[in-house]
Amino acid sequence: MHPVKKNTPSQSMLDSWLFANVQSIIDYALIDYDFAESLAHHVQSHGWKPNTHTKTTHRQSHLMPQSREEAVAIAHWLLQTLDGKRAFNSHKTVLATWAHDYESPKDLLFGIVGLAVIGPTLGLINRKKDLARLQVVINKTWRETHSPEDLAQLVLETSHQVVAKELRMVGGNAYALHPDTAEWCLGKPHTRLYIAEESEIHLITVTAAAEHLSHHNNKADKELVAVALSPAVNDTFLQEFSLTEMV
Repeated sequence: MHPVKKNTPSQSMLDSWLFANVQSIIDYALIDYDFAESLAHHVQSHGWKPNTHTKTTHRQSHLMPQSREEAVAIAHWLLQTLDGKRAFNSHKTVLATWAHDYESPKDLLFGIVGLAVIGPTLGLINRKKDLARLQVVINKTWRETHSPEDLAQLVLETSHQVVAKELRMVGGNAYALHPDTAEWCLGKPHTRLYIAEESEIHLITVTAAAEHLSHHNNKADKELVAVALSPAVNDTFLQEFSLTEMV
């Protein structure tokens, strides 16, 4: 197995990753009105300038939170990451435009939900959600010709590389990671394994890149032998492809 090159991700990679998460949190707000009220309030409190000449667009993302608790943790991480950084002004504008345009479907007066009580630990403590899982897809042909020890090494290397990529994007600070990736690093590193044909793995990597989902490809002798998907990527993403879970 050839070692993987450790290139430092460019600023554009971080931009794309954060923008995809901005979109995902707005998408979640469409289905949780109380959370949307809170998010709109907190975004407006930052004083970021909206673009009143455009409307925010929506599409369902494979990064979209699956619960309010998860959404709160991700929103807290995003607001903390974007605050005070000029490089992400376009991301702030998207959030500010959404908050400016947001119209509550309820005419209710209530306390700010969720974000007002989020702690400084990025939701790592007492998060009421399934444990974050990193997903690795292994080349079926490669698996049939290699030992269990080789498989363990490949899974370890590929999974660590996707996390290392995200760590480099945040300057090596694990507490600045996406909450799901931070949970995987600092809590229990649950990993789900699949096997698939190389052509299917190629399709997975192309689709992940197009959707700006954090992932890492592993090649050996020009053969695509594995791809790892960040713990931040929902399990639903791989359900769209033809693969078999390893048990």
